[in-house]
Amino acid sequence: HVAAVAMTVMLLAIMSEASFGPPSAFVLGAHLALLTVAGWRFPSFTPLIFASTALIAASMIAWPLALAPFDPAAPDFGSDYDRFMGTATPYLWVFGALGTAGAVAGFLAIPGSARAGLWAAFSGSLPLILLAVGYARITELQSDWRWGMAALGVAVLALAAADRMIRIDRRSALAAFAVVAPAAVALAFAFTLREAWLSAALAALVPILAAVYDRERLPALRAVALVVAGIVLARLTLNWWVLGYAIGPTPVFNWILYGYGVPILCFWYGARLFARAQRDLLVDVLEGGAFALFVYFTTLEIRHWVGGGILDANYGLFEASLQTLNWLTVSFVAYLRAPQHQRPVLIGLQRILFALAATHLGFVHLVGLNPLFENLSVGAWPIFNTLFVAYGLPAALLAAFAFVAARRGEQSLAQFCGVSALMLGFFYVSVEVRHAFQGPRLAAGRVGDAELYAYSATWLVYCAALIAAGFRWQMKNLRLAGLIFLMLIIGKVFLIDMSELRGLYRVISFFGLGLALVGLGYVYRRFFAGQADRAAPPPGRASA
Repeated sequence: HVAAVAMTVMLLAIMSEASFGPPSAFVLGAHLALLTVAGWRFPSFTPLIFASTALIAASMIAWPLALAPFDPAAPDFGSDYDRFMGTATPYLWVFGALGTAGAVAGFLAIPGSARAGLWAAFSGSLPLILLAVGYARITELQSDWRWGMAALGVAVLALAAADRMIRIDRRSALAAFAVVAPAAVALAFAFTLREAWLSAALAALVPILAAVYDRERLPALRAVALVVAGIVLARLTLNWWVLGYAIGPTPVFNWILYGYGVPILCFWYGARLFARAQRDLLVDVLEGGAFALFVYFTTLEIRHWVGGGILDANYGLFEASLQTLNWLTVSFVAYLRAPQHQRPVLIGLQRILFALAATHLGFVHLVGLNPLFENLSVGAWPIFNTLFVAYGLPAALLAAFAFVAARRGEQSLAQFCGVSALMLGFFYVSVEVRHAFQGPRLAAGRVGDAELYAYSATWLVYCAALIAAGFRWQMKNLRLAGLIFLMLIIGKVFLIDMSELRGLYRVISFFGLGLALVGLGYVYRRFFAGQADRAAPPPGRASA
């Protein structure tokens, strides 16, 4: 074995020194024939056939290719690719013949060999490697349907070989050809497709592999599907250049729809098929990938719609609000379904998405793009404006989160969401008051007596709503929150309104606060104290 490997390295060095002249083709063929015959005669030598694969591939990479002379009068030779193709015919014939000879020899060796899997792997991998190297060297990675057709031809032959392996009951060889066929199809896609179409086409291989695995139970197919899923996820989640893909102004119906929609469906269906046999890393990757791609899909569609078809447009409060609502809604739906599926990966992704939404809400909505500090327009309509989308709806979603979490006994999450919802709601009603007096731009304008009083009145209504909800649904925390906000209002009336308000507004402020306190006392005695009396045991029947 050591001598065969040393011979391989020596031959490569010799051919390199000889600048890969015509005799090199004979040397490569002789090396392939020698190792193939050795593998046929002596099973222990069978792994050495891959040394021939390495030598042929290395020679193909190092083989010098000269550009055809540039002729301005011949438009067909205007690009390096065309000029390469004009002189690459001998190159293609040599390595095409070697690849074909190796593939045929490996296939013929399978029936009588004890190491059928190795021969099948050699037979299928050699033409794939030579196709990939030749395409990279000659086309300079340009799209070319001719190379794609060649790769599809290899896929068809691999499928035919796999069918033959089923008939002669060679499971290891069947697994090898079952891997080569989708790999060849993936190469065909890479040779002919670009951008989102390539990602969608590769993702379509996942359910195909799952269907074949569901029938034949070949473990190698799960490994191939995992590799394909990883490539698709990397292209669609870690690829910054997706923002530069040609997209057009049409919302929804653009490359984002099929570029992410097809992989989402393929991952989801593939996960269902693969999970019939077992739940493993592959199923987790497919389910988690479908979840992550859906979030990317909705995020990019919002980005495209708000930006008017430009994915790298400026980021404003309205879009930030839609993105937060998007992430919170997806996270909430996943949280509602968590007890049904009990998928650790999906639960982890749901928590990450919730943390992202909460962080985005705090640092972007309340700090970076806060309309009280930034000179930006929030819309002229009362209530139904950017403020409602930025603060009102997120507060409602956080309240829903708190309600569900409390029912499940997750007190930490319930308390965080509940406090966040209350604070955000309080901020929302405050900026709506500011909007009512200042118009679309909140950062400028003096606070007058009417606006200053309106804050107190609105906050009182907010407190009353919290306390009433606490009584209605027997939620002590809501009542306590209402009382805390009420204390803040009392402090505001005495510390600010007393010094800032003049005339009738000062009288109304104190009079309204007094009426609110009296009303609160009445409600407490009328409802809460009565409930406490009914809950207490009657005299003489207390437990010993």
